[in-house]
Amino acid sequence: MFMPLGLPADHPFWTDPAEPWTQKRAWSGGQIPIDGHVSLKK
Repeated sequence: MFMPLGLPADHPFWTDPAEPWTQKRAWSGGQIPIDGHVSLKK
């Protein structure tokens, strides 16, 4: 949950324009990508 706090100040997470969050997109009829798993194995 707090991973973004470790990103540098010039990272796109901080510098890109804000986007609507998932619930806002869902209730307005927007597209929501399907979630997938993240593999932690290398």
